[in-house]
Amino acid sequence: GFYDGVKAPEDWELEEYEKLPWDFEELAKQLGISKLSGEREYPVPVRKWCRPTLDINGVYGGFAGKGAKTVIPSKAGAKVSMRLVPGQDAERIANLFEDFVRERIPEEYQVELINYQNSPATVIPVEHPAMQAGKEAFAKGFGKEPLLTREGASIPVVSFFVDEMKCPTVLLGFGLPDDNLHAPNEKFLLEDFHRGIKTSAHFLDAFARIEK
Repeated sequence: GFYDGVKAPEDWELEEYEKLPWDFEELAKQLGISKLSGEREYPVPVRKWCRPTLDINGVYGGFAGKGAKTVIPSKAGAKVSMRLVPGQDAERIANLFEDFVRERIPEEYQVELINYQNSPATVIPVEHPAMQAGKEAFAKGFGKEPLLTREGASIPVVSFFVDEMKCPTVLLGFGLPDDNLHAPNEKFLLEDFHRGIKTSAHFLDAFARIEK
């Protein structure tokens, strides 16, 4: 099913997550909810970084304006996205989802599913020299040893680099959680901008020293 291939995080990852200054009540408040949801048998960091999601991004059809109208819509639709984790087969899951939907639609109705894009997730071993170069660079650029977590950003080309070109890829991010990424009021502190410049320089230096 959907969770086939999902692997549990390693012990060292859980130890890293515990070191972070979590305030789950404050996080829920920022999200405008009473408590954090999801698979409650897993800690919040594991839900956030190590478990896949299936999200309904939007639903449309019929009359949706103010007031009441007894409209029977001729069509309806939904936008769905999935955040996958390493070990899951993106193409297989897309097919499973289509089968799941079609099995539940009465035969007198027509249904069309459009798969706009899918890409497998990837993770780089922490012991890889490029990852170690990244750790060294952040320690020098920001003055603190970085903690290692995962990130759910959708950059499909990364898996292409890793799987097809056999080129482990390291992404360097310099923003903070409260920078409101992609929001109308997104910000990026000049202090982090300058520390990011230093970190990039340190990374290039550390990467150049890797023995081939």
